[in-house]
Amino acid sequence: MVFTDNALHVYTSHRKVQLFQPLEDTIQQAAGVSLELTVQAKGQADQQLSAMLDVIRAVDGAKVGLLPKEEHTGPVADMWAAKLGDSGLQMVDATAGFAHLFSIKEDSEILNAKKAAFLASKVMQNFVVKKIEDIID
Repeated sequence: MVFTDNALHVYTSHRKVQLFQPLEDTIQQAAGVSLELTVQAKGQADQQLSAMLDVIRAVDGAKVGLLPKEEHTGPVADMWAAKLGDSGLQMVDATAGFAHLFSIKEDSEILNAKKAAFLASKVMQNFVVKKIEDIID
């Protein structure tokens, strides 16, 4: 995914594009940005990934946010890592930004998280532990 001021660019498989397509109007209305979907095409990954880098380079002062603890595998991920390394773009750790974005903020969300933790704990105590003990015995 590439985030710019006026668009969200997504490079993904045909199946996942179908999941994103219903969001195009919602993203435009809610955030005022367009959703640009690029479908992975066999034999064109090099050109498509180069086009994604061109989108990044078009932004003044662009930085590439990475999640360093995430390990991506596969030929496309390897090709992207190589292209990104050779691009000369500044790369920064985006982990803290995403953590803040997804953090719980409202009182109702905090209450729901506490309830979910309590229920998960009770399920572990009353069901999972007993099942494991029965299996071990």
